[in-house]
Amino acid sequence: SRLGVDWHGTSSDGQVTVEPVFCLGLCACGPAAMVNGQVRGRVTADALVAEVAQ
Repeated sequence: SRLGVDWHGTSSDGQVTVEPVFCLGLCACGPAAMVNGQVRGRVTADALVAEVAQ
């Protein structure tokens, strides 16, 4: 992955964890991700990597 973390993994610095989930409640806005406790809809891989890098 571009984040350097596989499914069910955490980065060596502990800053990024990647876990698949059944539901974030955003089916109409998928793909979705949760970053720092906030749900994001219509996320692209580039946008997710950029947000995590902040």
